[in-house]
Amino acid sequence: MESKDMLERLRHSRGLEIFVLAAVFMVMLLCNVKTPMIADDYAYSFSFADGQRVDSLGDIFSSMAAHRLWMNGRVIPHFLVQLFLMLPPLVFDILNSAVFASALYLTTSLARKRSERDTLLLLGTFCLLWIYTPSFGQVFLWLDGALNYLWSVLFSLLMLKVYAGKFLNDRELPRPWCWLFPLFCFAVGAYCEPSATGTIFCCALLLVLGRILYKQRMSPWLLVSLAAAFAGFLYMILAPGEVNNKSATLTISGLSYGFVNSMELCRQLWPLLLIYLALAFAAWHFKFDTRRQLLALSFILASLAGVFVLSFAGYAEPRSACFGCFMAVAASAVLFPAVLESRFRPALLFGLTAALAATMYWGAVGMQDICESCAQQERNEAIILEARESGAKDVTVEPVYFATKYSAGWGLSYLSQDPAAWNNVYMAEYYGLNSLSLKDKS
Repeated sequence: MESKDMLERLRHSRGLEIFVLAAVFMVMLLCNVKTPMIADDYAYSFSFADGQRVDSLGDIFSSMAAHRLWMNGRVIPHFLVQLFLMLPPLVFDILNSAVFASALYLTTSLARKRSERDTLLLLGTFCLLWIYTPSFGQVFLWLDGALNYLWSVLFSLLMLKVYAGKFLNDRELPRPWCWLFPLFCFAVGAYCEPSATGTIFCCALLLVLGRILYKQRMSPWLLVSLAAAFAGFLYMILAPGEVNNKSATLTISGLSYGFVNSMELCRQLWPLLLIYLALAFAAWHFKFDTRRQLLALSFILASLAGVFVLSFAGYAEPRSACFGCFMAVAASAVLFPAVLESRFRPALLFGLTAALAATMYWGAVGMQDICESCAQQERNEAIILEARESGAKDVTVEPVYFATKYSAGWGLSYLSQDPAAWNNVYMAEYYGLNSLSLKDKS
């Protein structure tokens, strides 16, 4: 009994919660600092309007106007990409680490009652994200990838928190935010396709469930905000570049291929879906709060919506499942207390201990890979700078090896042996060279 009371005190300790969040921030900061520029980061250093180096806010606005016309409608995240590429790298490293810690905290706050703390839930959520997030380095560390995917999750969670509060407690939007919230929701809808789709779907579902099952009053401001998010989504997907690039994939064969690709992305999340199903069964068996069961179900449906909307993309990388991963984890987090307070408590604590052990192992493996690949990239940068100082304009560098998903370069194209490859061209231009190529691996 005494050990159980001690566990409960630790579980609800504010000091321990702050310590865990600070430790997460420091780990992510180290990983961010050890993640240099790669791939699209070099391309986004140049304006899409005139091909010149971006060095002012005015350059970014004209660049994004051309980006919307020729590339796609994700002008908000790519505006941020070009902005941060102008600033010292440490600025992004610190902010990105804070965004990850904030997204982690928000994911657990959706599952907790107001003013309640749960350090075990915080640790479990971090473990699931560390172990099961596809392309970890691409979505949490790579500048271009993090601004597109991790940051979109944070903004979506902020919007979802308002609608979840309405569904669980019939809490209205605070007066000071009534005019600003629709603008924020427009930005959420216009930010990134997977997160926008899943968020809009989930918020609409929560409003409908609250109205039908619990006779909640439909808040006009929340309806306006939901409409604003949908308007933002239309603004993004109807961009000329988006329409032109997607037209070839909107055929029966293209959609079939996209659906199969989405199924593959969903398959990568199967451990998280199994964890949710186990917790959902336990919550149903022990008659856990029905509203929270429905909230968890809404999150898992939002996860699937964020993945299967990629059927219309024709092809999507594993990093596109980032939102789906977060929402699957959030669904399990909502049901965590149901099992922790049941007779399955020992089994859940054992599972949490195993997850912590696995996270420590993969943490060591991942951070070693991040540091080693960073050293290889820094070696190549030294070669480039030394050659440039000596007057050389055509430079050949060593291959860089990324061993795990925790490195941002894992699954990305670092450089090619062909100097005419797009990534070689942009990186060469970034360093002021005529050409840049990779040594033959043989």
